[in-house]
Formats: sequence, structure tokens, C-alpha cells
Amino acid sequence: MKQLGLQDHVRFLGALSDAQASEWYTKSDVFIMTPVDLAGDVEGFGIVYLEASAFGLPVVATESGGAAEAVVNGETGIVAPQKDVVAIADAIIALFNDPTLAGQLGLKGRERVQREFQWKVQAEKLMSIIEQS
Repeated sequence: MKQLGLQDHVRFLGALSDAQASEWYTKSDVFIMTPVDLAGDVEGFGIVYLEASAFGLPVVATESGGAAEAVVNGETGIVAPQKDVVAIADAIIALFNDPTLAGQLGLKGRERVQREFQWKVQAEKLMSIIEQS
């Protein structure tokens, strides 16, 4: 990263405690995680995208497993094709060049988390499924 001049702008943090993750979400402008499907191993639902959205962050994801379900393309973030580094870079650049867009995506993401992914809402959905069985 040093040879690209990114050491003051990009951090690869590894495993974090919940408190550390919350601190970094608060400090961040954009959340980026761009997984790829490997033989028999795909991104699950992608709850980390919802965590980032709960902090009002716009997200950049790829069309891997459940990531595309957790991120509503063009509404709560940008979903790019897997391994398409140009599309991923364009998404990141778009969010940094357009703070209004980034803010709108982050706000919509937070609203979606509050509306659809609270424990009470999920419990009601589960009970509805159980009652229909």
C-alpha cells in the first residue's frame, strides 16, 4: 500500500471486537467488502453490510451469495459484479466524488435496517411463517 500512497487512507484491520468495530464504523465514510464465490464457499447473508448500514454508511459489495440481498443496489449501496475491479473502483470513486449520493445511500441503508431487521420485526416474520405451516 505504501507504494500506492494509501497507507494514510486505507486500513486492513483483521478481526475486531464489537466495540472496536463500532468505533471504526463511526470513523468511516464508506464500507467496502467485495467477496467472490469460491468453489463451495460463498458469502452468506452478509450481516456485516447491515451493521455498516446501521451506522449510516453507504456500502460497496459484489454479487456474491447473500451480499446482494443485504445491499439494495442503488438504494443502500452499490453492488458490483464479482472480480470486476473497474466496476468496484468506479463505485468507490462515485461515493467519494458525490457526498450527497453517499449520504443518501447511507440514510436509506439505516432506514432499511431500522424498518426490516430489528429483532422484533424478524421475530414477527418467523412467527408468521410458523403459523402458516
